[in-house]
Amino acid sequence: MVNPCIPLNTIRTNGTLKMEQKGEILYITLPLQSKVLSFQNMINDFAADVQITDNITFTDENLQEKIVNNYVEKQIIDSEPPKFINIFYNRIAYDKNFSRVIKNSNAIDIDNKLEVDLRKIFNSEEKILYQIVSAVVHIGNSADCGHYVSVVKKNEKWYICNDSSVKIISNPINELAHGSIFLLERIDK
Repeated sequence: MVNPCIPLNTIRTNGTLKMEQKGEILYITLPLQSKVLSFQNMINDFAADVQITDNITFTDENLQEKIVNNYVEKQIIDSEPPKFINIFYNRIAYDKNFSRVIKNSNAIDIDNKLEVDLRKIFNSEEKILYQIVSAVVHIGNSADCGHYVSVVKKNEKWYICNDSSVKIISNPINELAHGSIFLLERIDK
């Protein structure tokens, strides 16, 4: 259970929630990608500095309004890496040309060890390794219909959970490559 007394560390860009930390779980939303990327590159792109040229108004410590343009936005967490991270990869977009919702079904390139280094998100020089321990996968070519399954690691075995059936799978990479929601667990040194 999440401790409600722990303050949230939240980052929003253009009103969209990007990261939120609640207790021992960090929630990250990765934007829709048009090209095929590795899971690691998606994390690195998310944490990369973004040059913003729009004007922004803020109030300084003397309560004076200031206008700034040409600044750098950083998406980092300045705290200890939590035990778990929940990553939501947005695979859905609205196509204005055809007035419909579309799904990106491109597979994500996932490392065979199922590890990802999150040092950039935590602004660290040292590796901060996490391992994928479960995912939610949407099966279907359309955002309008399909079916969700879970891929879960338990006792060093991988399972695919599909409504009332649970089956052991030997290599989860294929299923994980089409995931939308991932649970990562920190690998302690």
